[in-house]
Amino acid sequence: MANENIDRDAQLSCQIQEKFSANQQTPKIYDQKDSWRREMELIIQELYPSCRLVLCGSSANGFGSTDSDIDLILTAKSREDAEAYMLRRIESLFTRTPRRFETRVITDARIPIIKLKDKEKSFTSDISVNNWANVRNAFLLKCYSECDPRVKPLVVIIRLWAQKAEITNARLHRLAGFAVVLLVINYLQAGCSPPVLPSIQKDFPELFRSTENDIISKLTGSTPPQVKSHKSKNTQNVGELLIGFFKYYSSFDWKKTISVRMGNTQPTSRYGRVWSGPYIKLEDPTDGGNVTRGVYNSSEFTRIKNAFQSASTQLEQNASLQDIF
Repeated sequence: MANENIDRDAQLSCQIQEKFSANQQTPKIYDQKDSWRREMELIIQELYPSCRLVLCGSSANGFGSTDSDIDLILTAKSREDAEAYMLRRIESLFTRTPRRFETRVITDARIPIIKLKDKEKSFTSDISVNNWANVRNAFLLKCYSECDPRVKPLVVIIRLWAQKAEITNARLHRLAGFAVVLLVINYLQAGCSPPVLPSIQKDFPELFRSTENDIISKLTGSTPPQVKSHKSKNTQNVGELLIGFFKYYSSFDWKKTISVRMGNTQPTSRYGRVWSGPYIKLEDPTDGGNVTRGVYNSSEFTRIKNAFQSASTQLEQNASLQDIF
């Protein structure tokens, strides 16, 4: 029976690697996105000459897939203009060529953005202003993506599964893509033994004391040597880790706060009382907020829990990736 389980896990690992290879963002796709980013940056510099556009999100953090969105952060030294006003001015640059660009400014969101669609290049993007937390999070996730070779395929596969299971979309009170990545990382920190991943922020705090410009350079540069030299004592293959991920969250105590920053889970409390906010408490590793604050609808929370339970049951019965896709 033990040998049979080993064979099943190895077969599942092969399926994961194949699906990952077919869906991961290639260097060519990244270069195309970065080239487009530079073109948009030059357009915006007509109004804000010293600004930079920084590629963030999954396209930049190492967990990109073929259909990853292009999240851009506009870094502007001038803070005299309000963010919404800056976005309106930027929109005027693109509306000059309506045959190529479609735009929509959203100012009532927690972080105002401009949605930009390039019909000529078939690229879409969300642009926000001076959103440094996202830049720092992109660098942090890039470090985790390079920390162990099992991390990238595991994250990409689970993100694809989450989309298929219809548990993503923060606007529908489900999980944001960023939240899914953090769930995987925290499982690899606290949910398997020995852990696959450390708490990079605890172990290497000097990496995150940098200035804003230094963080941009680190995000676009090579992985820090402290991260690349990490060696885990965990010898499980990605098939075993995938099964363990769903088993872990199918029986998880959702009253706890999940913290990638600390590399653990902690009792949730506020002012000495149990916090009765959103159903999932997932700490933003940079600003300390709740990444899953929108999951306050009980039916959507049940949908998420049922998806984890269903995937866990299916993989336990038959360790085949097809059963959960």
